[in-house]
Amino acid sequence: MKILVTGGCGFLGRHFIRLSSPEWDIVNVDKMTYAADPSPTRAELVVSPCETIRPESLKRYGRFDACVHLAA
Repeated sequence: MKILVTGGCGFLGRHFIRLSSPEWDIVNVDKMTYAADPSPTRAELVVSPCETIRPESLKRYGRFDACVHLAA
């Protein structure tokens, strides 16, 4: 299962990724503001320096089965 997580470097997002199933393939999209924790996780990190991320930039990851929105 491929999961897109927004805000995965925040408090809730980091815990969600840490506690998620090891069978899941996770892509984490985060703006990396002052509150972000960039410590390594098992998710692939996509940094979005602006307010929005263009869907085209995620095409290289293929289709996602689910999206978990935890960004503020």
